[in-house]
Amino acid sequence: MRRAATVAAAVAVVGGMLAVDATVGRATAGGSRAAPVVSATEVVPAGQGTSSWFCTGGSGAGASAEATVVMTNPTGQVARGTFTAVSSSGARRSLPVTVAAGGMTTVVPAHAVSGPWLAASVVLDRGGIGVDETVASPLGWSEAPCASSTARSWYFADGSTAGSNGVALSIYNPGAAEAVVDTELVTSEQKVLQPAAYQGVDIPPGSLVTEYVSDHDENDPGFAASVTAVSGSVVVAELQSYQAAGARGIAVVLGAPTAATEWAFPVTQQVSGGQVAFHLYDPGRRAAHVTMIAGSTGGPSLSKALTVPGHGTLVLDAARQTTLPVGAPFSTRFVSTNRVGVVVSRVSLAARGGASPQQGMTAGTVAGARQWVLPAITSPGKTPWSFAVQDLASSPVSVTMTGAAASSTGSPRVARFTVSPSAPKVFGGASPVPAGLVPTVVSASGPVAVELDPEPIGAPGVVVVPALPLR
Repeated sequence: MRRAATVAAAVAVVGGMLAVDATVGRATAGGSRAAPVVSATEVVPAGQGTSSWFCTGGSGAGASAEATVVMTNPTGQVARGTFTAVSSSGARRSLPVTVAAGGMTTVVPAHAVSGPWLAASVVLDRGGIGVDETVASPLGWSEAPCASSTARSWYFADGSTAGSNGVALSIYNPGAAEAVVDTELVTSEQKVLQPAAYQGVDIPPGSLVTEYVSDHDENDPGFAASVTAVSGSVVVAELQSYQAAGARGIAVVLGAPTAATEWAFPVTQQVSGGQVAFHLYDPGRRAAHVTMIAGSTGGPSLSKALTVPGHGTLVLDAARQTTLPVGAPFSTRFVSTNRVGVVVSRVSLAARGGASPQQGMTAGTVAGARQWVLPAITSPGKTPWSFAVQDLASSPVSVTMTGAAASSTGSPRVARFTVSPSAPKVFGGASPVPAGLVPTVVSASGPVAVELDPEPIGAPGVVVVPALPLR
């Protein structure tokens, strides 16, 4: 079923979402690839051909979550390509882009096209470059990776329409073939909803469609969602606004293209008066038996067995786990012991009165990679809060961080250290290289996960600068 391809002329912020009719907009673009991938954010290595990225979830100028696309080039070669912005109102425009060696380039899609909801494709003439997206609004800001591939399924472990909270699912088809998608919701009461308006939604090539969850799942404090392409392939992101319970925030989250058996959060920190919750979603029919493993430098490790019902969700409140520290960082892994895949996200809430945003959501890191591309912090972020590396191997790993040179005549900045599997390596504020201030490549002797928390934010984990796995 479709909704009309018209949108309201006036766009307003209502509960952090755009006051326009759902599921609208067609445009034209091209050049995607579909693959059954576990991670949809892999960076193609430098020297191995071209690379493509697809960004969605942000809004146009003057609306609830204006988007900025960030291109990071930690390599020693200039990258050139084409940036194509598409709008839910049907506009499309392509611009040439250049990303300097060791540099970063930002492009605001709203400067290229106008419309309530926007998406973008970036096609570059070389690999080694990562692409992510920031969104900013009066509620705060958020950052998430763009996708380096399309997929047939996209999963989201959490969303909230409680009170004045709002959620929009942005579905972008950057390819040359039509896609048809179905959307399914699992409510906090474990009810499965398949809204008729969101079944069999046809998405022509290059079009962008937005679905408003509160239209069909009102005042729900925590739901999960699956968007499945019954034909073709797409890219899907969630835009969550928080205004309930006096906390303000916004989160853009790229979906997971598949449920996985291991997820990692390199560093989590509970602050006094705040809250941290992990949300698990099992989109399959069998129950998932999951073990949460947490480690910190300041205390004993915690191992907790969990059961996530098939086609259901589970919420783990960190404050109720008495062995998890408060005020000290700890790492977390979620491992499915019966090999049933799940999706995991983390919601962080600051104490009242904290800097904006006070609430945010971050998707977990699937499995682990030996190399990561880490962008520098871009506006509205300013400085690093902390940088952490989590060892996902069974023995200590050696880590080398290589930061881009400060000038074309300078030398790359290098730092080396060792990480134990029992606890994360956490650097507060100024970290090696320094991470967060220049494009950086993190290389390890074994699988690791990395996390960069920027400021200003109300609490750690509210906003995370996404690290991208380097294939």
